[in-house]
Amino acid sequence: MKNQAVDLERVQTSLQAIEEALTRYPEIAERTRRYFAGELESDDMGRIPASSQPTSILMDDKMRELLDRLVVAAEAKFNGQLKRSQVMRMAMVRGLEALKKDWELAGEPELEKPSTSPRKLPVKKPKLVPKKKGDRK
Repeated sequence: MKNQAVDLERVQTSLQAIEEALTRYPEIAERTRRYFAGELESDDMGRIPASSQPTSILMDDKMRELLDRLVVAAEAKFNGQLKRSQVMRMAMVRGLEALKKDWELAGEPELEKPSTSPRKLPVKKPKLVPKKKGDRK
């Protein structure tokens, strides 16, 4: 590998931006410290676990508008480091946790973990209509 020139001014600018972000957002500073100390798993840093399964949902205009606003806010807060899909996953996790908490407070039983196999839906068999003599179809 060849020695490449390093733009020290650019490095210094980047370091200042990181320092400012860590000062402005102490929770990120603490989380980053814990990550580099080995106290956090890599999944805690926004990566998708290998066991994840894709899903699709229909979003109405209200949901889409709110997601767009959250993505803009996340881009500003995290300097464009979060993608739309990551914001959506974070929103879903937070929403699911809130629902679980609400339902437990309402006296509902603890939720069971669903099976890993997809549910099979019943298939309707078509009705067979006998052909009449003379029909060629």
